[in-house]
Amino acid sequence: MKILFILSGVFLLIFVCFIPLRRHLAEYETQKNGQLVVASIIYVPNCFEHRINPLLEFSYDNKVYSKAIGKLCEEYRIGNTLQLKHTAGSDIFLYTDESLTMEFVTTGFLAVFGIFLLIYGIVRNNS
Repeated sequence: MKILFILSGVFLLIFVCFIPLRRHLAEYETQKNGQLVVASIIYVPNCFEHRINPLLEFSYDNKVYSKAIGKLCEEYRIGNTLQLKHTAGSDIFLYTDESLTMEFVTTGFLAVFGIFLLIYGIVRNNS
């Protein structure tokens, strides 16, 4: 049982907190310093068919990108334009009202929980 706590803590720290950290920091940089760009919507899924995280496809700078729909699907139409925050040289696009604060808070809580599991597994008696 002791090893289970240690492995769980290590898993949380590595795979949930540290590996995605670079991407999260790049997204935060885009949120703070990204420039507004206009993208053209090229595909809107039927939200009744795609209930979990439907992806919207849009074209920007002659490339196609996809993003989870942030609002109701009915608000998006093929051919309409969409304003997004973007940092040049990256594939990160954020909605203008998208905030990553809660993502950092939850990742922080998971990191603390992972550290707790790791320490608890190390100091726990074998009884």
